[in-house]
Amino acid sequence: MREILSHLRGNYSIDDDKIFATGFSNGGNFTWRLAMEANDEFDGFAPFAGKLSLPNPNPVNLPTV
Repeated sequence: MREILSHLRGNYSIDDDKIFATGFSNGGNFTWRLAMEANDEFDGFAPFAGKLSLPNPNPVNLPTV
């Protein structure tokens, strides 16, 4: 995901203060994973019908609204 964001930043006008992730079902699972592993790249997360399925998640890393 970091490589994709880097590519998009290099080729498009991106507002780095407005990068959000969302997903449904498996996409919701991935959204949770991004929240845990790449929360420095995103400004918000909205997983729908997904579950956090990482072993030993560290909730301290989760961004809050």
